[in-house]
Amino acid sequence: MEASDEVQALFRLQANAMEDFHHVVQYFGEDPKNITTTEFFGIFADFIIKFE
Repeated sequence: MEASDEVQALFRLQANAMEDFHHVVQYFGEDPKNITTTEFFGIFADFIIKFE
């Protein structure tokens, strides 16, 4: 496998991950256009810290 093939595979994986992220964000009632991964996962991090 050439480097360009590996890069293309990584781009596909990243696109799939973002698609999955958008589905999860929508499941939790957020708009994927208005929230970043950092903000979204920060909500859970804050909850866990406060819960403990």
